[in-house]
Amino acid sequence: TIYAPTLFYNEEAQLVRVTVKDCCENTKLGYVYQPVPIPWLNNKPIPRVKKSKIAKTVEPTTLSTVPVTLDKVVKFVVNRPKKSRSSKQKEDEEEILVIEGIEVEKGKYVKFDVFVNDEDETEVGLDKTEYTGSFAHLPHKRKGNMKVKTTLKLGLNELLENLEAEDDDSVLVTLVPKFGGNDVTVAGSKIEFA
Repeated sequence: TIYAPTLFYNEEAQLVRVTVKDCCENTKLGYVYQPVPIPWLNNKPIPRVKKSKIAKTVEPTTLSTVPVTLDKVVKFVVNRPKKSRSSKQKEDEEEILVIEGIEVEKGKYVKFDVFVNDEDETEVGLDKTEYTGSFAHLPHKRKGNMKVKTTLKLGLNELLENLEAEDDDSVLVTLVPKFGGNDVTVAGSKIEFA
């Protein structure tokens, strides 16, 4: 625990009692870091497209044939229940992209990336503004073919601000399989607020 004591002799051969809690503060240890600005703290990636209306211009794959296997890049449009929210509303509740019914076998490794309003999946990377998040499932050793069904939730408030897509009626979601795409299926997607 944080209050666990440790006894040791210091450089003057005196018995000293120190707890883990004492080590959590640098000043108690006699060291203070030099205050320096963190340059990457407020640095955000630049969108590849200036004003995003991509959800209206790209022909998406529909999720009408659910569940869909991620053996290739899958795009689909998700309608937004609310748009043009005030800053107070954004502070009160986060707009969340929910990818539902992700089904994968327990013994398989699966990874896919999620992008919002991305027009060309050939140039996408994790450093792009359109990158929303990733899903990864690590294999578990079990007898039999047990399947796991789960949900992925990703925040959209800051992303939509950066893409200048806060007034859009819908967003274009792109799922890019990175590993084990044949072993994962997705049942659907929606936007909710929390």
